[in-house]
Amino acid sequence: MRSKAGTAGRRPNEKGALSFFLDRNRNVLLTCLVFAVVLFTTNLATSGSYSYYDFSSNLGTGGTLALGAAGLTFVILAGGVDLSGGAVISLVNVLVGTLLTDDPLNQLGVSIAAIVVGGLAGSINGWLVAYLRMQPVVVTLATLFIFQGAALLILPIPGGYVPSAFSDRLAGDLIPGVLPSVGVILAVALAVWSLVKKSRLGAAIYAIGSDMEAARARGISAGSRFERLGVK
Repeated sequence: MRSKAGTAGRRPNEKGALSFFLDRNRNVLLTCLVFAVVLFTTNLATSGSYSYYDFSSNLGTGGTLALGAAGLTFVILAGGVDLSGGAVISLVNVLVGTLLTDDPLNQLGVSIAAIVVGGLAGSINGWLVAYLRMQPVVVTLATLFIFQGAALLILPIPGGYVPSAFSDRLAGDLIPGVLPSVGVILAVALAVWSLVKKSRLGAAIYAIGSDMEAARARGISAGSRFERLGVK
């Protein structure tokens, strides 16, 4: 009798835990559902079966957009907006395409320079919004045109050079026919996001996005947080 009562008593808690899990992760689950529907529809629309090549190609095409969207998500969660994200990506791309050579040391240096340039561009937006109290839409719309203009000055016509060895490391297969490199990069990005979400910075991001004044009253430095988010 006790065991039955104990089992019966645990069922509502299990249902409550399931409801809590579904409610907390509904956005992720909905995204996975949409992805599964799109994948199934694509498989039906193609003449052959969905192969590893198709998966790797789709992942490589959408991987850049996914990483860009992940970076902008930090800004949106903090209650801001960034219209210059695409322009920053374009600026970094033309720098890489202009400066890269076949020398491995050059590739390492250009990669570091690309990260620095992207971080500086984001920090400019963050500084203008956080410390000068300018509207994010106005700031990022202005810097969008500035960064696009800088990209056109560097590379006014389509061109540039990216060594195949360099592109294969980022867009090829980490394990041929088994694991695309882009999938690993996206997995690392998800792991980083999971760590940030559970950290003090993640809590500050949500607090600032919910109510900036209340976050300031609790001792959270909204200015420095915004500037860090701009770098991301």
